Amino acid sequence: LSVPKKTLPILHFRNAATSANLVEKLLPELDEEVVPKDPTTSFQTLQGLISKETLRAITVSPFQHTHMSSVQHEILPMLPDLAKPFDPENPDATRDLLVKAKTGTGKTLAFLVPAIEARVRELAEHAKQAVQDSGLEASQLNLALAANRYARENVGTLIISPTRELATQIALEASNLTAHQQGLRVQVLLGGASKGKQIADWKMRKDIVVATPGRMLDLLESVPSFAEALKSTKVLILDEADTLLDMGFRPDIERLNRYLPKTPQRQTFLFSATVSPKVKEIANLFTAPNHRFVDCVPVNDSPVHDHIPQYHTVVDPSEILQQTVKLIAHDQLIAKSGEGGHEKSKIVLFCSTTKMTTVVTEFLRDITAGGILPCGRRVAIYEMHSGLAMPRRVAVSKAFREEGLERGRRSADASILVTSDVSARGVDYPGVTRVIQLGLPTNGDVYVHRVGRTGRGSNKHGRADLVVSPFEEPFIRTRLQRMGVKINPCPARTLDAEIKELEEKVAANGGAKRISVLEDLSDMVTLTADKLDYDLVSSAFLAQVGFYFGHSGDHNTRIEDALRGVEDFFIGIGVKREELPRLSATLRARLASLGSRSTQGGRDRNRRTDFRGRRDDQRREWGVENPWNKRPSWNREEGGERRATPWGRDSQPHDDNMERRSRSWGRDGGDERRERTWGRDRFNGEERRPRSYEREGGQRQWKRSAREEF
Repeated sequence: LSVPKKTLPILHFRNAATSANLVEKLLPELDEEVVPKDPTTSFQTLQGLISKETLRAITVSPFQHTHMSSVQHEILPMLPDLAKPFDPENPDATRDLLVKAKTGTGKTLAFLVPAIEARVRELAEHAKQAVQDSGLEASQLNLALAANRYARENVGTLIISPTRELATQIALEASNLTAHQQGLRVQVLLGGASKGKQIADWKMRKDIVVATPGRMLDLLESVPSFAEALKSTKVLILDEADTLLDMGFRPDIERLNRYLPKTPQRQTFLFSATVSPKVKEIANLFTAPNHRFVDCVPVNDSPVHDHIPQYHTVVDPSEILQQTVKLIAHDQLIAKSGEGGHEKSKIVLFCSTTKMTTVVTEFLRDITAGGILPCGRRVAIYEMHSGLAMPRRVAVSKAFREEGLERGRRSADASILVTSDVSARGVDYPGVTRVIQLGLPTNGDVYVHRVGRTGRGSNKHGRADLVVSPFEEPFIRTRLQRMGVKINPCPARTLDAEIKELEEKVAANGGAKRISVLEDLSDMVTLTADKLDYDLVSSAFLAQVGFYFGHSGDHNTRIEDALRGVEDFFIGIGVKREELPRLSATLRARLASLGSRSTQGGRDRNRRTDFRGRRDDQRREWGVENPWNKRPSWNREEGGERRATPWGRDSQPHDDNMERRSRSWGRDGGDERRERTWGRDRFNGEERRPRSYEREGGQRQWKRSAREEF
């Protein structure tokens, strides 16, 4: 059975040999780190340990692997014992694993193969028993029908991933590995995708289910059929367990655990790049006491990526974007000169907020259109953040992944992914030549994860740059260097000298003579400023202020310095100071108090946050009164100049003498305002049903779906 291409990454996967080629096009082979080609690491040594269909998928098509990576070599030889079901007569058999393995090492295949083999074994045993109990002939048709019915009613393996991108990547690889298995199906449950479609697809087979915690828990608590199917789950896999905890998902996965069979009836694999005390707590909670710990990280391996050259540049806030463009030009010149060991520049540029990601993307697109970069206009620029719809995020991720690969259809000479931290962990982009961080990350751990997007697997050529303002510099000294990060200064003048030298070398080697990016950049910034969307600039400004104020403790920065730095940044790209949103004294004081609390205790890492750094409960607490949610209106005086009004939508006057009522207030026929005690769920004094409902037995069952999934 084949699946329409547009639904494949988001909704479900039907696996048969006819779909293998389609899946292969969607998922280029991961850039895995393979151990030296020792005969003992050959996949052929697994003959007799795993099914012929799985081995064929690994070594022939869609994959063409020959040797196992280090983590695969540790895990896969445990088969077939690792795929055996729980035996009451031998309850002490070791079945649960805690695996320490970094991303980009082939760990996904390492945990998928045992899960697939366990499902194949489970279906075969159940079908045989069901046919025998029914008294029917044990024909291939009867066995297949019995297995299919069982697979529709029971989940085989549940895989929990911290992000949508990683979940999609896991599901695609699972689809590849099951390409030759009869009828096995992969379902994906992600926030941002159609919930109704996911509910409809749940009636199909549930051999492997890949989900993000929020959407999985939402469906479990609102649709009874999901909870019923998970009662018999045989395998639970928590991928990137440390990331799940860092993102505040511990309460969610603990609630999810209540819907699953208990250990040891359920087998559990935990994979984590680091094994902190919190990860050990989760391991003790989810796995059997005799679980096996497998350490696949070499003793001398640096947790802070010592093999990647790392630099920081301190410039005035007004020059940060210009310095970023110079770093992009520097990477493109290195590729064109042949000095870097790579043919094309492929950069991941991290921003701290969604709005800033959009601003920087638009800025770079205008710069590229001006043709001042070494690769001219032949630069592909991609935008990635949590504000994009899931289909768009999948398409962007796939397109950027293919950049620089032979199988890629792109013809750009260079590529840039401008992204928020949705791309910081667990997502593999082969061939990334440089990571640039524009401003500070949330904390030191996020810095390390960002840097890890380059210099991965067989690609040892990479570099990481951090561009900061003077007020951000203490973070390098008090956070990064104390973590053991070897980050060297790269003064702006040093970079300028290297750019000039590389430009001369490229020209001497026959490259097209171009105007130096150093000479043309200031004029291009001025031209780009005229195209700015001031509504976007306003919201980006407030988002940046919120980011720095909310993380001043982690950054070791002063509130007032951060505010001035953000103002100077936007002035540097052409925004006039009087056009920036005004922060009232009350808001400044409140933000300062938040910052001081953050300085005293840091942020609570057990509370769920999004990558933009604002806590969900804080947003709920502030609601419409949150000044960050009020964008200033841009008006023009008679002279044609823009001016920012200090009110938002709820307080903007209709005329000179009347103040607009806030939407959260009503009137009882008089002039006095009263606060409503209900929201949209009450209408004309009666209970109003939410719009979302499901049908159960022909009756409409109204359900509320108020969760936000990452």
